[in-house]
Amino acid sequence: MASNKQIGPVFLIDGYNLIKSSFLKKQEQRGSQQAIATLLRTLKTYQRKHPNCSFTLVFDGYPWTFPWSWQPGVKIIFSESHTADRRIEEILKKEAQKIRFTVVSNDREIQEMAIILGASRLSVAEFLDLVVPPARIVVRPTLEKPADVSTIKAIENELEHHYGQREQTRQSPKKNRG
Repeated sequence: MASNKQIGPVFLIDGYNLIKSSFLKKQEQRGSQQAIATLLRTLKTYQRKHPNCSFTLVFDGYPWTFPWSWQPGVKIIFSESHTADRRIEEILKKEAQKIRFTVVSNDREIQEMAIILGASRLSVAEFLDLVVPPARIVVRPTLEKPADVSTIKAIENELEHHYGQREQTRQSPKKNRG
């Protein structure tokens, strides 16, 4: 007997809103498919660490053929003749009783609608902080002590002396041998 019990979080994502509001905007300049491919790789990386979560991406417009149209745990929906906003609303009205969605968008109307229809919401920045945490900067102690001013001056003088002698050697006339 199949169970309707939800295993992990389900993120309902306003696809183009996320792309246009994030680091993916630069990718989109090379084409929407490039930005979507990068987004899918990002989501799959997160999903490897959190296999119980799933993503539903909703994009405005009509679908086109692309090689990553089906991936386990990632569903892609194109709104076709409707807006992505309206399609997200339809999904929430139909499924919110069975599935606890977290809607991801910077669109205030979508966020408010999500709350009204029983879903939680995240801004694009909050979602990306979750999915792509900022890189940790590891500061390693140096083994060497920083040079003091007198050491730096001594090195500078030595270099000036060395390169000054080289320059004098080049400029002096060559002696004839023999």
